[in-house]
Order: sequence, then C-alpha cells, then structure tokens
Amino acid sequence: MSTGGDIGNDCWCEGTVSTILAIWDQPGGQAPGPLEKDEDEVQMAANLGIDKLELTEDCVVVEWSDGHQSKYDSKYLRINCSCAECVEKWSNRKLLDPATVPADIHAEDYLMVGRYAVQFLWSDTHYTGIYPFKPLRALCQCDECKASRERTGI
Repeated sequence: MSTGGDIGNDCWCEGTVSTILAIWDQPGGQAPGPLEKDEDEVQMAANLGIDKLELTEDCVVVEWSDGHQSKYDSKYLRINCSCAECVEKWSNRKLLDPATVPADIHAEDYLMVGRYAVQFLWSDTHYTGIYPFKPLRALCQCDECKASRERTGI
C-alpha cells in the first residue's frame, strides 16, 4: 500500500502517474495510441455515469445517470474483477479461483475513479480492481439487461 502520490496526498492504491510515465520513457515503452471505437460506444461512455452507489452486506446497488438501477451480488462482482491480480493480461485467463472468494464477501468502501469507473475495497482486502462504468453496467443481471444482451448478441 502506498501512502503517497504525485501530489503528496495519502492514497490506498499502488503505483503513481510518475511510475507509469517512467515506464513509457523506457526503451521500447510507449504511451498507448488513440483507441478506435464506434460512435454508439463513445456516446454511451460519455453519457453513462453513476448518480448513487449503495453498499450493503451482500450487494452493491448502482443508480445510473440514465435512471436504470443495477443490483449486484457482492460475490458475483468480486469474482468478475478484471484487475491484473484476477485476470492474466495477455491471455485474458482468469487467475482468481471463485472457490477462494468467501461467501460472505462484501464491499466495505468504494472510491470513484474520475468520471469513468469505481474501485471497491473488498472485505477480503482486495482493492486493485477498477470497474469502468460500461463493463460494470454490462455485468447487470436484471431481466432488462439480460434481454438487451440477447437481442444484441453481446
């Protein structure tokens, strides 16, 4: 855990902007280029936001800026963490064994990451996962979202 950052504020995340920039300055290292996205994807990402987030003992409830409400089972959300500790970067192979996630896991706290993601502090002390809004919304298990995924084939 880091107790400092580029600005000198305490934080509970690992790594800093200066560390990332140092990697880009290495021989062969380069900053990522522009991403190609379709217009609908860009529009959804620009408009998607969280109005309210509530943590309970067994779930996370998100009220989205478009009025939709998503209720995520805590264990389901934790198992679907896509950080480098939970998913192998190059193969996208899951490293987290769902059997190792406690049945009573819950989010103890959260931190909004800019205007695009949320980061949870889980009761199993895991905190490195960042859930960008679009992938988080895609994890919604409500009937409306399931039907939408079936219609679009996603």
